[in-house]
Amino acid sequence: TGRDVRVEADLPGEGVVECVPEEILQVLTNLIQNAIEAAPEGSGWVRIRGAVEDGGVTLAVKDNGPGIPRDQRDRIFTPFYTTKGPGQGMGLGLTIVWRVLHSLNGSIEVGSEEGAGAEFVVRIPRSQARGREPAA
Repeated sequence: TGRDVRVEADLPGEGVVECVPEEILQVLTNLIQNAIEAAPEGSGWVRIRGAVEDGGVTLAVKDNGPGIPRDQRDRIFTPFYTTKGPGQGMGLGLTIVWRVLHSLNGSIEVGSEEGAGAEFVVRIPRSQARGREPAA
């Protein structure tokens, strides 16, 4: 069932990156779904911002949920770690996000303040290095 949460998107420009489209879809789906689930029912909001920068694209997903406690931020990308109750998640969404972004030479940063929501900022280079020799 749906949740009563306002979602706003600001995605200007041509955010073209060299990637497998389904992988980027999975990254965005996981981040947006987590934000919607964290936002309070009725008064919740999620903001998705995009920016085209030199050599890459930045996407930010921010919510007004409870935030992520400081002592949990280092563990949220660990497989099977979840803050959700039993039967509400396997703890793999952010692990998948991290793995996809690192396979694209991208990055993800988390900003959060308890009681003031969370923001995940993703940076992806426009193109991937091809034909590079592995380091010896």
